[in-house]
Amino acid sequence: MQSLEGVHSWNLKEISESRICICFEGYVEQLNISLDFIVSDSESISVRAHGMLPFNTVDSAVYISGSQLTTNVLSFFGFKINQLANTLNGRILDDKSDISSVVQEVESFLCRMEIIGKEISRLQLRHSGRFQLTERGHELSLSIFNRFCGTKIYVHFPITDAYPFAIIDVDIEGDVDIDTLGLQLAKNAHPGYGYLTRTCDMIAVFQGSN
Repeated sequence: MQSLEGVHSWNLKEISESRICICFEGYVEQLNISLDFIVSDSESISVRAHGMLPFNTVDSAVYISGSQLTTNVLSFFGFKINQLANTLNGRILDDKSDISSVVQEVESFLCRMEIIGKEISRLQLRHSGRFQLTERGHELSLSIFNRFCGTKIYVHFPITDAYPFAIIDVDIEGDVDIDTLGLQLAKNAHPGYGYLTRTCDMIAVFQGSN
């Protein structure tokens, strides 16, 4: 198990010749996930994964004190953890040295979820937002209002597995030059952590200058 050294936020629950069990404790309990690595007679290893809480869909955006998260972001976490578990279930590893790569994959996932979850929660509260699961996937809808000029812009962000590392196809509605705004966002709002926030800030600046 030396290959796992330096990787954090997990507990080794069981280790034997035939089974290794690791439990991850995320930033909140909705991000907890358990991994079982089952060693076969041929020394190959199969992965079994499951979220540690049932998933419930929540549409409300009530802020949870102390967590910096809203209730529907917690619901989003539960959905994504179950999705991750389904992706990992049945994966076959060649030997025990491959376990560390799975652990690091889950660690990276949990870190990304925490960062974008806090960002989505902040934007929901700042811009009277709605974050929900639609037929197209999870979508964040915001209302960006400029009280000085009285304009309101509605934006809809699809939150895909690629966020925040890929360009978002933003749907924009409002009393402004949508085409010019879209060009400004394409030119200046670049992917990376904080992408949604930067996009909203640029929209607000555009409102004030037009």
